[in-house]
Amino acid sequence: MEMELSEYLSSARRLWWVPVLAALGAVAVSYWRTQSWQPLYQAEAVLVVEDPLLGGRSEPDWESVMKGQLRGLEDRSLHERAAAALGGIATADTVGGAVDGEYVRDTRYLKVKTVMSRPQDAMAVANAVARAMERMDRERYDADVTETGAYFAEAAAKAKAEGVPADAVKELEATAARAPLLVAQKRPRLRVWQESLVPGPPRWPQRVHTVALSGGGGLLVGSALAGLGALAIPAQSRRAPGARRK
Repeated sequence: MEMELSEYLSSARRLWWVPVLAALGAVAVSYWRTQSWQPLYQAEAVLVVEDPLLGGRSEPDWESVMKGQLRGLEDRSLHERAAAALGGIATADTVGGAVDGEYVRDTRYLKVKTVMSRPQDAMAVANAVARAMERMDRERYDADVTETGAYFAEAAAKAKAEGVPADAVKELEATAARAPLLVAQKRPRLRVWQESLVPGPPRWPQRVHTVALSGGGGLLVGSALAGLGALAIPAQSRRAPGARRK
């Protein structure tokens, strides 16, 4: 005998407690499990790549510039500097494993992100890496200035020794003195724009989302079980009278 829809719905309503219990059980188990998970916190510091003093030069390829800065986050010496500045909070290996970067498109901003189990440590590491990047960029700038100045100073000395006219020698000497400006005209500069000051909420686990998804999954499973049970109940009730007549 085929089951009528009204019979099936009536049987399903009698099993309302199955999906409810399944959902509650899933929520309870999920909540209990998430309590033992170690939370991870994310912090971020922001650097800005300042425009070079172009002085008539063409605009730099900013995408390449920003990607180059991102690759700098993988530099072992950067991790070592940041770890040294932290005073034992994290090793260079810990810094390297925790740090990541993001280039905010169509801007000059570079985000230094860290993920760690303690929010204070995540903030400290993000700030230390950002400051180390700024210092290393400044050192490279100073090295470029020194190299450029030395190049033109050497050229001026050589020209003077070779008897080059005094005006040409003075021009080379003046160029050597302008080395900082020459380097600034072609080289973007990196500067800390904003340090991480306030810890954010845990990045993982998202307990509310995890518990809610578990409850929804339990509800679906319970509804499926209730549907299967509703198919069986009417058949048993129809077979029972025949069994008594035998």
